[in-house]
Formats: sequence, structure tokens, C-alpha cells
Amino acid sequence: VVAPVFALVGVFMCLFMNGKKINAIGFVLTGFGILFMGLNMMASAVEPLQSSKTFLHLMSTLSNPFLAVCFAAAFTALIQSSGAFLEALAAKGLVPFSTAAYMVCGLNIGTCITAVLASITGCRNSKRIALFHVMFNCFGTVLFMILCIFTPILSFIAGWTPGSTMHQIANFHT
Repeated sequence: VVAPVFALVGVFMCLFMNGKKINAIGFVLTGFGILFMGLNMMASAVEPLQSSKTFLHLMSTLSNPFLAVCFAAAFTALIQSSGAFLEALAAKGLVPFSTAAYMVCGLNIGTCITAVLASITGCRNSKRIALFHVMFNCFGTVLFMILCIFTPILSFIAGWTPGSTMHQIANFHT
């Protein structure tokens, strides 16, 4: 309800008011309004998945950390969106935090596809940077998976905001 108001006020500020600072604030308000409207649309789009037996079976299969990472990495590389889809699933209660934490790691790997695609026609250094980006995120994922499997860090993070999977995911990602 508030997101469209932010977007409209921001557009109004950009179009009809003068001043660098006012325009900058207008752009920020417009951006936040559009961002939150998009998140709301994604949350609405995943509602039918709540009754899909196939999707619910897939989510229960993803309780395996390795499968959760692989699925999230592939899905993110395919749709070029990192966390919005996962947040939408969490908002509808379709993915528990214990699975979502591993999916966050996979999302970080999947976002590397943009750097890889951009480096295809680039020079040798751009290819090296893209490769380093992939390796860095894969190393970080392995490190966090080991940390999550062998320590109670997920329980610790979940305890900060009990009952709110979306906040738990954001806290873990941070």
C-alpha cells in the first residue's frame, strides 16, 4: 500500500521540483517504491505454488544442503535474480530457514553468471576477474556450508528473529 505512494511521490519530485538534492531524494523514493512493488508482485506470483504437490516435494528434497545450493545457483543463473525469489518463497512459508540458508549460498554462486557472461568477449584480465569471482563465491559457499553443518550458527541466527523466516534469511545473508 505504501510502495506506490513512495514511487509516485518520487516521480513527482523528479519531474516537478528543482534542485539536485530534491531530485536525488525523488530518485531514491521512486526506486524504493518500484523495488517493493516488485517484491509484492513476486510474493503474489508464488502463491499458487503453495498448493503444488510437485513444488512442495521439490522443497522437501532441498533439505539436503548440497542440493539446496545447486538448485539456488542454477535457478539464479537462469533468472538473473538473486534473493527476491527466495524472499517471496519465505514470505509464503514455502521454504524453511534451514534450507533457505543453504540456498543463499547458492544464490551467491548463481549471481556470478553475469560476470562470466560479461567477460566472454572481454580481454584476458576480465576473464580472470570473472573466474576469481566464481572461485571466491564457491570457496565462500564451501566455507559457510562447513560452518553451518558443524556449528549451531543457523540456530543462533534464527534465534535473533524467531518466527520470521524472511528476517532470518536477511540476517544470514548479511
